[in-house]
Amino acid sequence: MIGCGVVVVLAGTIEPAADVTKTHASALDTFRSLNEGRLGRLVDDAVIVERSRGPRRPVLATTMAASPVPIVVATIGLDDGLIGAIRSLRPAGIVVEATGAGNTGAGLLVEAAGAIRDGIPIVLTTRCPSGAAGPGYAFPGGGATWVRAGAFLAGTLTGPKARIALSLALGAGLRGTALGSFMAGPESGPEGIAGANPGAGAAAGASASA
Repeated sequence: MIGCGVVVVLAGTIEPAADVTKTHASALDTFRSLNEGRLGRLVDDAVIVERSRGPRRPVLATTMAASPVPIVVATIGLDDGLIGAIRSLRPAGIVVEATGAGNTGAGLLVEAAGAIRDGIPIVLTTRCPSGAAGPGYAFPGGGATWVRAGAFLAGTLTGPKARIALSLALGAGLRGTALGSFMAGPESGPEGIAGANPGAGAAAGASASA
């Protein structure tokens, strides 16, 4: 499995770490890669490779993770002022887990836009276990309006994984377009990268290919 990066191996399957999700609280076959499928499996003493890993995010040259980076989960009835309260604590960044393809209430976006103007990077992802947030909906609070406000998309990373990626990217000094490109991942085209974040500085930091 040389060149596959970090993998998770349990119950006879080999899963890419960036995609794998725990789908059951206690089952041994809980780990599944819901977007692209497993890399292979173990049969007796043999490793059966079923597909190549493909492109992935670069390995960041950093020994520091920025913090705090809280996660806000969008739900019906969520207090829109939550992001405003977090904003007052000056977090390093914020991850928003939106519904479906990246949609929230309009009020949550209003609060998030204020944080972005203050220079706090916000990453938008989906609560769903597979798929990605995107600019497909343009109603107030829809994914397109988040992107226009300066939020970054995270490809198919789940909220907790997006939080780790954002913490490490900020620790490596990535800002602006460089941060957006890293968060979006290699599977995203130009539409997957938000425009210049109003509060972000110039791109910085070094990276090396995985």
